[in-house]
Amino acid sequence: MVRLTAVLALTVLSLCMGPVSTIRRLNHMLDLTSSSFQKFPHNGLMLLYWFTAHTDFTSEDAIVPKDFNPSMGDYGCTMYGNREGLFPTISPYTKDESYYIIGNLKNAAAKFPTYVNQDYYNAYCNLKDSQYSTTQDNTNKNQDRIIFRLKALSSGFHIKDVYITQTTATGLRLSHTHTYEVTMQLLREITDIMQHKAAILCPSLKLKEEQAHSMFEDPNLAWFLTLADYDVSYRELCLSSTHCSDYTQGFGGCTNSLHCIPGNKYGEVCDWDPTSLKVGTTEDGHAVLNWTNIPDTRVEEEGLVVALFENDHSSDALAEKAVDGLTSGSFPTEISLDAGLQVRLLLKPNKTLWRGPELDDANGKNQLILNSYASVQLFARNGTAGVRLYVKKSYDWKVNFLNWYIGYCLNTGSSYSAWVYIQNIVQKVYQFAEFDVYEYVYGLKIRSSSCLKVINQRGYTVATTKPWDE
Repeated sequence: MVRLTAVLALTVLSLCMGPVSTIRRLNHMLDLTSSSFQKFPHNGLMLLYWFTAHTDFTSEDAIVPKDFNPSMGDYGCTMYGNREGLFPTISPYTKDESYYIIGNLKNAAAKFPTYVNQDYYNAYCNLKDSQYSTTQDNTNKNQDRIIFRLKALSSGFHIKDVYITQTTATGLRLSHTHTYEVTMQLLREITDIMQHKAAILCPSLKLKEEQAHSMFEDPNLAWFLTLADYDVSYRELCLSSTHCSDYTQGFGGCTNSLHCIPGNKYGEVCDWDPTSLKVGTTEDGHAVLNWTNIPDTRVEEEGLVVALFENDHSSDALAEKAVDGLTSGSFPTEISLDAGLQVRLLLKPNKTLWRGPELDDANGKNQLILNSYASVQLFARNGTAGVRLYVKKSYDWKVNFLNWYIGYCLNTGSSYSAWVYIQNIVQKVYQFAEFDVYEYVYGLKIRSSSCLKVINQRGYTVATTKPWDE
């Protein structure tokens, strides 16, 4: 059995005894339990867990981004001007430091893992008790943000300060009341939780941890949410009322649990195994409807279909397929693959049960780094393949990449079917603080196994992207 640290043990003890007072600075897990991110559908705790997983500590005790580049806009990172003066002012003479904000799930680049954005798409329920009433338009599902102070060094980036906050109801300003500094000590404690699942020492936490584990695949995330006092029962009730068939709301017994035996005296309740709805790719650039883990209590219902929509805001299906009793399956369509496409589970004539994430035009991939100044990315547009080039503003890329070219390949083992000289990619589409972004569309269909190969002036392949659907 893994031994708990003294601080985590104190957190467990405090949760057994009752709530603690609210504080502004989050030094330990115990402090996080009295912040304002515990209620569904807030996703700030999931966002903080993701942020910790994607940062690391150097030998000098500094925090560094591990596998994302904020200045390139990865995961929807954008610069934050601090116009409200909420955070310490950065001197105008300090050219190498800026604030960045991350977490806006409406940002097309914010393609976080399912545990971060699932409630953004599915935070609506059909419970009679007003305590649990929420709608698809509930702003709480996209209020939470992380802000950090980034220092650019010749060797990379250092993160100096980290904050977790919420936007106001309008989404235009940050809430002073719900802004907290996240100390390095707390980030280290979350990292410790990620590295091993500590044993449950308090009986009153056991059920809550089991509920969290039933809804989140990562056991360490479930343990973190338990210690942070996230209201997993609220989430379970709300999502189950739509996701499961014949869900019976009640008090006591197993009506508030998803581990009941179907058909018992409290009503039929499905075991929780989150449904996954994703857009795949055919060999000719068309979208495929993929679904897994449709609840057994739903799958036989008449009128149950999976459908493809243009985006999360669309009301008219582009294509649909009856589930026909299959808890998992796939269905190819004639719709060209494009950014924003979304698969939904519907109970016809007019009930939406579950929504998958919108398709990222780069299929959720980060950039393939060429050097500290440039990177490339494969993307899809209207069923065809393209290359996106990120270059630092100060970098003379047309000279340094002279006669280099990027080939589009049907798979990693094949030669290129089309190519373009890097210096000829001149269509600028985005501008970030330090980087410009250029695009080129090959005109060939995107495929599940397709990739990009970067080839230098001597004809050697120096880098290859992962296959599209990997």
